[in-house]
Amino acid sequence: MSKIQIKAFILSKDGSIYFCQDSLAFNTAKRSFAVADGVTNSYHPEIVSQLLCKCFVEIENVNFAWDECFANNIHDKICRQWEENVAAIESNLSGRRLEHALMKRDNLSRGASTFAGIQIDSNSNQVHYYILGDSTFFAINSDGSMNAFSTNDTVAEGSMIKYTNHPHYVCADGHIYGQWLIGKVPFSSGYLMLMTDGCAEWFQEAFCRDKTIVEQLWDLKDNEGFEEVAAKCRKEGKMNDDLAIIQIKITDSCDDDAEVVLFPDYPPITYKAESAIIVAHDNSDDGNDVEQQDAVVTLVPEETIVNQPKYVLIDFENLSLYK
Repeated sequence: MSKIQIKAFILSKDGSIYFCQDSLAFNTAKRSFAVADGVTNSYHPEIVSQLLCKCFVEIENVNFAWDECFANNIHDKICRQWEENVAAIESNLSGRRLEHALMKRDNLSRGASTFAGIQIDSNSNQVHYYILGDSTFFAINSDGSMNAFSTNDTVAEGSMIKYTNHPHYVCADGHIYGQWLIGKVPFSSGYLMLMTDGCAEWFQEAFCRDKTIVEQLWDLKDNEGFEEVAAKCRKEGKMNDDLAIIQIKITDSCDDDAEVVLFPDYPPITYKAESAIIVAHDNSDDGNDVEQQDAVVTLVPEETIVNQPKYVLIDFENLSLYK
């Protein structure tokens, strides 16, 4: 048996969390985790990154031909949903705002995103990974050794990853640019980390200098601490991008459980919480408290939501996540 502890951070390039093209999601019951990085020079990439993460963690068992499943079902679903969401967004615009949006749509490709997802197999002590682009999966073993997985053209497994401005990605035009990297790695204890490229490039360099950077990140107590790390790096010309991180600590334990800490953790921050088990306060007109009944946590900043769906204000003081 093993104990899984999880921390997650998300931060936009301008230092806020209110609009971020990166996404993250995880499902502790299925031991599935995902991050995705919306491609900047595409139209509404945040829609694609959100859908990629959501679709991945909702699959019952991804330890089969993920690339075939994606090609036969999931990709079409993402393309259709992107069209619907974009149409809803544009229907709420008028005048110059609509003109500007349509011009952007004409000049940019359809929404696109890189992706990195993993599923932990506790029975065999293996981690299955599914990656497209420069969103990166790091496996840091308890002995301090690290394996890094991404799909840039110059990448070799287990070596330094060279990050470029031309990653592989999934596009809402129905195409995949590049090929999926799918495999598995033995793992029993240590840290598993999923990062979009803005943080992954910095982390890789920092780890080579000082392996304690893993514990330094884990020891952050709140989002202000993460913001301070990002602000310092940005003064040095690093982390100048949206950032999404899932850090998973696995230790030997007699309990097979999961403990989750989500950042940011200071109110009042409004999210649309999709399929999340949380103790939450309903922020809609009726004001009733609600409890979602699923184990997927997807945090979506309110600016990215169209047609004003029901929002919940997460009460992080009383947050609980179950198997």
